[in-house]
Amino acid sequence: MLKLIKATTNDVVLTLKEKEIHTFQTYIFIFRSLDSTTNYVTSLLKAADSSPYPYRYNRFDIVETTNPDLTIGEIELGVEGIYYYSVYSINATLTQNQVEAIEQMTQTQIDSYTNYQLETGMCYVEGFVNSTPSYTPDVINTTTYQPS
Repeated sequence: MLKLIKATTNDVVLTLKEKEIHTFQTYIFIFRSLDSTTNYVTSLLKAADSSPYPYRYNRFDIVETTNPDLTIGEIELGVEGIYYYSVYSINATLTQNQVEAIEQMTQTQIDSYTNYQLETGMCYVEGFVNSTPSYTPDVINTTTYQPS
């Protein structure tokens, strides 16, 4: 299961190379909340894989942010919770408008638009916590009952 934290850069490690059956240029990441039909989509060029051993695993940075550039692995997800994710391949370099169009597609349209589905799974999206809460007591503890 993947874990993404909102408003941060997330290190995502997958095994995609072993499932490749053809050459292509771009990975498409699609996230869908369990309680929604909305697709959240981002794309990354195959060259964005930062793994030192790409035949064993693939490593990407996915940035959860507002106003994302969907062509470089940035995404704006919905609420905190559980999501399904799918990774597809396509032999093209996508523009921002093309990635936004994928968000509106049905599953059948996505399957015909992309070359191949490389991986599916579950993802937990955690809300961003900007600080650790602190507690300052307003009243000094006083004894209310003391047995004799």
